[in-house]
Amino acid sequence: MKCPIAICLMGLLGALAASGGNGTTIARVKGLIDLRGATQTLNGTSGKWLPAGEKIVVTNGTLKIETVRYSEFGGELIALKDGTIGFGASLNLQMTKGAPRILADGGTVDYTGKNSYVGVSLDDYHATGIVEVVNGGRFNARQSSDFVFGQGRGNVGKLLIASGGTADFGATPVTLGNSDGARGVLHVQGGTLRLGALSTPSAGALVDATFDRATLVAAAASDSFVGAKSAQGSYKILAGGLTLDNAGSNIGIAASFGGTGGLTLAGAGRTTFTAAQAFTGTLPTTLGTYTLVYTAPAGTTNYSAPSLN
Repeated sequence: MKCPIAICLMGLLGALAASGGNGTTIARVKGLIDLRGATQTLNGTSGKWLPAGEKIVVTNGTLKIETVRYSEFGGELIALKDGTIGFGASLNLQMTKGAPRILADGGTVDYTGKNSYVGVSLDDYHATGIVEVVNGGRFNARQSSDFVFGQGRGNVGKLLIASGGTADFGATPVTLGNSDGARGVLHVQGGTLRLGALSTPSAGALVDATFDRATLVAAAASDSFVGAKSAQGSYKILAGGLTLDNAGSNIGIAASFGGTGGLTLAGAGRTTFTAAQAFTGTLPTTLGTYTLVYTAPAGTTNYSAPSLN
C-alpha cells in the first residue's frame, strides 16, 4: 500500500532520531505507519493536531500517543489488523472540528485518558465525532468519569460497533447526549458493548440507539444500567435481537426498548425492568433471575407479567 505521505518504519525512526529519541510531535507523522512489530511513542503537545482530511493509519505494531493536557483533532486515527493505538493517561480527548473518527478495523485502540468527548465543539456548533469498531477490532476505554458521545447543542457523537467488533469501557459509564440539542448515536450490529452504565442525562438530548445481533454486557452492578431515555430518544431492538448479559451482577433497566427484535437475558445476577417495554420480539431466558415489569400497549403482542423469577 502506498502512503499519501510515505511514513513507514525508516521514516518514523528518522523522525524519532531528530527529536532526540524520545518521540516526535504528532504533526510530523501522518499517513500509513507500518511499525513492523515495534512500539513507538508520539509526544504531542496540548492543543489542536491532525486537522480534518488527514489521517494516521497503524498496522503491525503499537503506536502510543501522549499529550500534556488535552487534545483536539478533526482527522482520523485508524488501527488495522495487528495494529494498536494507545492513548496516554494524561490525555483529555476532545473530538471536534468536522467529522473526526477513531477506527479499530481489526486492530485495537486502548484509551486510558481523562475526560473524553466524542462530538464536541469548543468554539462553534455542528461537530460530529465517531468511534467505530469493526471486523473483530477492539476499543478499550478506562476513565473515572463518563465517556460522552454528543456534547453541546448541534454536536453529534457516534459509537458504531459491527462485524465482531467489541467496545469495552469497563466500569466507565457511557453518556449519549450530555446536553439539550446534542445527539448521541449508538449502533451495535453483530458486536459487543461492555460498560458500567448507559445513560441520557439531558431531557432534550437526541438519542438514536439500535441493537441488532448485539450483546450488551454489564461490567458492574448498577440500579440504572440502562437509564431512561430522553423524551426525544429511541432505543430499538432490530430483527437480529439483543442479548442483555448482567454478567453475575444485579442491574436495573429503566429504559423502554422498542423495535421488532427479541431480547435474550443472560447472566447469573438479577435483572430488573422498571419501564414499560414496547419491543415485539420474543423473550427467551437463559440463566439468572429476572424481574419484569412490562405493561403492554393495547393491540400489541408484548408482555404484561409483573414478575418472572
